[in-house]
Amino acid sequence: MNDGLDLRDLDPGHLDDDLYERNAHTSSDRAIIDGVAQVLARPRLDAPDSFILHAPLELLARAALLPSVSPGHRGAARRQIVTIAARFEAFGPSVDAVDGAEIQDPVAALLDAIGNGDLHAAASAGFAAGLSLDADLLSQAVTDGLASSLAAAAHAPIFLHHLPHAAPRSPLAGAMFGTLAREVARHPDWALTWMDDESPGGSRSDLARALADTPVLGPPGSTFIRPLMAQAESSGLAAHIVGRAVGPRTEMVQATQAILRIATASMLLDDPTHAPYGWSHCLTIPQGLLSVAHHAADPLRMVAIAATHVVGFRAGEGSAPLSELAGGRLGDSGVLAGAQRPTADELQRAIDHAATQEDAHLAKYVVSCLDAARTDPDGAAQHLRAAVYLSDWWRDRCP
Repeated sequence: MNDGLDLRDLDPGHLDDDLYERNAHTSSDRAIIDGVAQVLARPRLDAPDSFILHAPLELLARAALLPSVSPGHRGAARRQIVTIAARFEAFGPSVDAVDGAEIQDPVAALLDAIGNGDLHAAASAGFAAGLSLDADLLSQAVTDGLASSLAAAAHAPIFLHHLPHAAPRSPLAGAMFGTLAREVARHPDWALTWMDDESPGGSRSDLARALADTPVLGPPGSTFIRPLMAQAESSGLAAHIVGRAVGPRTEMVQATQAILRIATASMLLDDPTHAPYGWSHCLTIPQGLLSVAHHAADPLRMVAIAATHVVGFRAGEGSAPLSELAGGRLGDSGVLAGAQRPTADELQRAIDHAATQEDAHLAKYVVSCLDAARTDPDGAAQHLRAAVYLSDWWRDRCP
């Protein structure tokens, strides 16, 4: 599958020697990314832990960061990318070969396999779809079918958001979609449904204010994504908040900005205990949904799902409504007054740290903040400040 650098069967105990023997030190960034993608495109047999679930997303995020890494940190950043492959294979045996060569319509086969809970068929079809379609066409094909899913920690949209960063440099990046599709198929009944049963018809335009006023319910016994979102839906909170604020008059650009601004304001203002996994996902999942919303049959539904994720995190992990925590600093559009744009040195330090530190969530989050800042100049200061905040959070705890 890959004629370049072969990173299969790395020896984690002698990784540097193994890489040297394979001439990884002289290989291009593209060869390294493709070599890791080749490994990650073979799902593991056992149910995944957090690392295995995030591995394809981590590779895409680290590939996006690599061109911006300082010269002195490039070696460590490249090694961190290769480490993903070594850890992935060390997790356990892979499933039987997945190549999807015999599948004539991989997208239809993928959606059928997910709906039927057929893990192997989903992996094969997802592999074939990701290998044969470019990032844009893959998003067009699967967005409507996967947007409401809470399986695989609702991470399929994050993959679709990050894939364009790596796809031009890695023909094999899309093939990793099979690994994620297999986990979506593990729980085909895990999904948000309120926006389909009760189509949003709100007339309010202040979505940011509505989200900032989300009341706190407390964690539903678990801070995993599905229980948090199930609480937001079953309590009626999502339909009440989002259904009143999202409707036919909703403007996509403004709604996207509002949702992502509330997400990064949550990182900056709320309980730092939830910074690495709660407030990071509060941005990355909605951003993934919103970045592919233009491919959906009903973009308004995508806004409703994205906003529901913010409600779920804020209700389950918030220490108080965000509007209270802001103390009057949060504008109606979600812009946080007084947020200081990081200096170039601060931002570079965060990029270098995210690229060389082990945690996948930090790498994903820094890329997401950079993306949010590019598309939202008025909110850029707080988006970039949130990236620096999470980097500092990790640095304080894992120096």
